[in-house]
Amino acid sequence: MKHLIILFATFATMLLSFTSCKEDEPVYMQWEITNSAGDRISVQDASGYHPQVRILAKERGGEITLKCKNFSKIYLDGDSHVNAESGVSVIKSADNAITIVLDDMESIGDDMTDLISVSAKDGKTDIYCQIAVIREPTAATGK
Repeated sequence: MKHLIILFATFATMLLSFTSCKEDEPVYMQWEITNSAGDRISVQDASGYHPQVRILAKERGGEITLKCKNFSKIYLDGDSHVNAESGVSVIKSADNAITIVLDDMESIGDDMTDLISVSAKDGKTDIYCQIAVIREPTAATGK
């Protein structure tokens, strides 16, 4: 009987440890990405300790839509973000989506980076994702 109680206690402890780990796992925003610019603009979704979406573009513009798949409402600082110098505009296009428009630019001297913060609520916890829009000059070879 004593062995049965020890076995049951061990099993119960293991079961509780597995269920409690699930609650401690970090929650990230999961994105559905629509890139109308094709290969002119590179979009990388890097979920990890510091969740970030990286958008890499040169002088040619385009439009990227990020739709959050696991939160029905996301928040953008203000209703929009506009940086005329780097040709980047961001608007909230739905409760769970933002659209990033990159204007065509004649030339880019040095790399330019726009950082946009998007958040959502998971119960009482705020979830954040940083979006880095990086504009790079075209190489001298014209590629």
